[in-house]
Amino acid sequence: MKIGAVGVLVLSSCTASIHTATPVNVSTVVSSMNVADLTVGERMTYRYNTSSKDRRGGVKNCKAAAIAAFLRTNGNADVIVAPEFSFDTNLEVIEVTGCPGAYNNFRSVN
Repeated sequence: MKIGAVGVLVLSSCTASIHTATPVNVSTVVSSMNVADLTVGERMTYRYNTSSKDRRGGVKNCKAAAIAAFLRTNGNADVIVAPEFSFDTNLEVIEVTGCPGAYNNFRSVN
């Protein structure tokens, strides 16, 4: 019995096959020439109380959360023009000061 099993193992062999792919560079350019007007509101200050989840992400994460809250509370503005940040050493409160801006009147350059 053992001799037959060994014989089957010796007779059956595995072949290694190698498949390769060659990358081809394809040059593509996607561009859109559009312009828009920016409506800027009055300068205001927003005070954001960070959560422990925000603070675990560090200063950059806390600033991003404060910016998002600032934009949401000011009529879903698109950008903050000339933002300034102030925060305490514990990152518990961040104040964002700036002018909310909204893009409108999108049009093609052509």
